[in-house]
Amino acid sequence: MPNYRIPSNGDDDANGMWKLNAVQRAREGDEWPDPHIPYTPTTYYIPRASGGSTALTGGTSTNAYVHSLGGTGTGGVTGGSWNYGGYNTDAISFMTTNNFGITSSYQVTGIGFGSFNNATGYFGNNGAMAIQIVAGTNTNGSGLWYWDLPNNWMIEWRGQQATGMDGCQVMELPAQDTYGNTMSLQFGTWYTALLMWHVPNIFAAVSNYSTQSAGTHGSSYTQAVPAGNITMNWQSSTFSGTGTRATSNGTDLNGGQLQLFRVHF
Repeated sequence: MPNYRIPSNGDDDANGMWKLNAVQRAREGDEWPDPHIPYTPTTYYIPRASGGSTALTGGTSTNAYVHSLGGTGTGGVTGGSWNYGGYNTDAISFMTTNNFGITSSYQVTGIGFGSFNNATGYFGNNGAMAIQIVAGTNTNGSGLWYWDLPNNWMIEWRGQQATGMDGCQVMELPAQDTYGNTMSLQFGTWYTALLMWHVPNIFAAVSNYSTQSAGTHGSSYTQAVPAGNITMNWQSSTFSGTGTRATSNGTDLNGGQLQLFRVHF
């Protein structure tokens, strides 16, 4: 063992640019700086619903139907009827935290809701649906991101058995909203996600029924990630303001829509 001091993280002289003699001393003493592993942004599925006869799964993949990934979703992960009557909103408040100190922003890139029960058919939006993210836990909070769904947006191809009966499908959100804004949410801050139904009879279908959550994970769900854990917390939203956002369609902490969140950071 050499009789000179080895560069040490504790003394903060093992950081930055090393001189040749410092490298030699570190090799002699087998002491090197802590390795830095660069973080790669990743997408995670965070289930709010625990599932019905089949568990709704999360992580880097899910058994919900994700249109852009192809394939099919799994049936039985939701259960019960849910009516989209219009002039109201399904909303849930959420906050995402982490235990490894990341301070960069994150995005919600998809939201889950129940598949339609009809055995066949195509269900499309007639221009009356919207997704909004607002600050705080009130549906009348400051608007941060707002997307009017396209008129030809396809809810589900039941004829292709995309989600299976009582499945969950992920409503994928674009990189920019209707006004060209990108989503930038902060860890440790409360927001509210609104699924807004601006007029009745929204779907070109025989029935307006979808499926609700058959049970939830309660107020939080923790997902392991390479650097540690992220936790998504939920609470029932407060409804206020005027028009569609002022009236609840029934979603709250213990059930309803917004059954899964897809987050990217």
